[in-house]
Amino acid sequence: MVARTHYHQVSAETDAAMLALKTPVYGAGKITITNAMHNAIHAPLLAPETALDTAETAHREIPVRLPLGELVPGQEVRGTQVKLSTFGIRMSAFNTVMTLAREILTNAGYARASQEADALASAALYASGGIDTTAPGYLTIRLDPLPIASVSKAIAELCEHLISTEIRYAGTDLILRYTVKNREPANKN
Repeated sequence: MVARTHYHQVSAETDAAMLALKTPVYGAGKITITNAMHNAIHAPLLAPETALDTAETAHREIPVRLPLGELVPGQEVRGTQVKLSTFGIRMSAFNTVMTLAREILTNAGYARASQEADALASAALYASGGIDTTAPGYLTIRLDPLPIASVSKAIAELCEHLISTEIRYAGTDLILRYTVKNREPANKN
């Protein structure tokens, strides 16, 4: 990069000098440019051109791809099992969002569900909230209301449908309940 920049700077200076040499002063008449004059103007360009050629040759010798073990010795390469596990988790997350989107389409009265069901399902999964374990036999997930009332209402309808399925929390006898917290009324001062 440095060699190329230096070459272009010297090349621009050489071009400017050649232009000045080829442009006659008004009324000067005929211009004669000798080989010696040409060589004198282009002489400073020889060293940057050689440096650029050397740098480009060295750059071409660097392989495009290197094994990680050669680049950073001792670095652990992810095995096939880790890659498959990561892929499985990503697919499970995708299936969860699509299942929730389908439930929104079929069980929520959201007017734009056909266009926004997957975005609404993602919003429900990203929503902040809390976990309440005080009710015996239940694990209650309380989601904070979303900024748009119609979206919060659609997620609340989804929560009501999920409660009716009486899903148990894995490895326990606790039944999952989902709710959306009520909006706090704004203070009028």
